[in-house]
Amino acid sequence: MIRTPSYRLFTTISSQSLRDQLPVFIESVGRQYRTAITPLSPPQNALDTYVMADRSQWERVVTQLLGSRSDLIASMSRAGFTLQSRSIVYDIGPHDTFVLLAHEGWHQFAQASFKEPLPIWLDEGLATWFEGHRWTGEIPVLTPRDNPVRLDVLTRAARTGSLIPLDQLTGTTPQDWITKGADNPLVYYAQAWSMARFLTEDPTRNEALATILTLASRGQLRTELSRRLGDRAAGIAMSRRLGPGVMEAFVDRDLSRLQSAYSEYVARITGE
Repeated sequence: MIRTPSYRLFTTISSQSLRDQLPVFIESVGRQYRTAITPLSPPQNALDTYVMADRSQWERVVTQLLGSRSDLIASMSRAGFTLQSRSIVYDIGPHDTFVLLAHEGWHQFAQASFKEPLPIWLDEGLATWFEGHRWTGEIPVLTPRDNPVRLDVLTRAARTGSLIPLDQLTGTTPQDWITKGADNPLVYYAQAWSMARFLTEDPTRNEALATILTLASRGQLRTELSRRLGDRAAGIAMSRRLGPGVMEAFVDRDLSRLQSAYSEYVARITGE
């Protein structure tokens, strides 16, 4: 086990260079979660992160930690997940392992420190937004707006007319798109990433995003949603974590206008 100020890192990785990079990276991206958009309180306790050398080791750890929930393994094609504020991943190569750690690390941070959950579309959007990074020597440089893999998928979807409308993006889960197969889940995540960029790069929308995060962190999101949308709409938005309620309440009441602005933004960043 490797202890850092904010994490307990359990790993079976044999590469010493990678073992040296892991604690530096998770601490750096952890600071990013707390400061990039608005100041957020850190979790009260150190977070447990598992980075196993291969899938077989990962499966054994999942079985040990989750017990009856280990049936999740069979349905998982990706290399890790986060549950109960624990991230459990395995090595899929130097760059992609850090991408995975950054993505799952956001879910871990949100589960541990937020008193109320975010809408799924926003939670996944921010997780993908935090993936972008590069290394300068031994120092990770975090570049949320630069994510070539997500941008490439987004560009192909824009070119083929297969972008997901906002009402569907906010009203579905990643599992819904995984079930559809083909490139659908990749398009979902690429659009979630672009939506996070869309929100963070405009000052007014970034302020709205900061408000959402602050309220969820403090456990005040449902109360404010009730004030803006009514109790019934707030209850649906918070219980299901789906739908455009949070977006309409804080970003723009006119979803069609927001769709137009988002479509223009995607066309600009993809050149399509």
